[in-house]
Amino acid sequence: MGAFTIVRFKAAANLSEETVNATKTVPKAIISSVALSGIFGLFFLIASVMAIPNLNDVLNSNNPLPYIIETVLGDVIGKSFLVLVIISIFATGLVITTSASRLIYAMSRDNAFFFSQKFKKISPKTPIAATLLILILTLISTYFAESLTVLVAATALLPALIYLITIITYELARKNVEFRADSFTLGKFSKPVFIFAILWLILEIGILTISKEFHSATIISGLMVIVGVISYFLFFRSRLVKRSRLVK
Repeated sequence: MGAFTIVRFKAAANLSEETVNATKTVPKAIISSVALSGIFGLFFLIASVMAIPNLNDVLNSNNPLPYIIETVLGDVIGKSFLVLVIISIFATGLVITTSASRLIYAMSRDNAFFFSQKFKKISPKTPIAATLLILILTLISTYFAESLTVLVAATALLPALIYLITIITYELARKNVEFRADSFTLGKFSKPVFIFAILWLILEIGILTISKEFHSATIISGLMVIVGVISYFLFFRSRLVKRSRLVK
């Protein structure tokens, strides 16, 4: 639950081209998102654990968290709270769809994606083709998922794997990055943050893969990463390198 809470903050970066003063606004948005999610998520989990009426009943329940909420707060308040959670999850899904379609559009605009001419079209202000592609992929993933638990676990594990790859890759390339004078940087804190992030992600990935309940999600996430790596080297890398040379 905690791992699922502290994700999706990268959507602020994915939508940065539409953000005013992005070099300063986006980093603040990411830090605020992580901090608020961590603080409120932590207190919510602590409150939920302290409110457990009977541990055996919770362990035997198909949906432990809703069971705790309804048992403690009653059916009416409990269900009302769950409706709020559903709305929040739906809003999160909209943000993810927007962010993912924006990535496809950006890559297509740089001719670094499949059928770039199609997916970089905007009509009138929205990349319709890119958005529809994400919608179709989302529906397929939901339909073929073994259960909601596997789907939720994969949406926590896969981002952690992506974050780990991204952070390590960035650290290796950081010495070649030129920062603008007015850009946000971590400065002397970059190294400690990098080390802490790596340790945190290793711990998170370990928790989300060791338990047998997450083995299906681990297989799915691993296959997705493998497909992504193969696709990158076979199709995307040459296009991105060509694009970077044109920019220089």
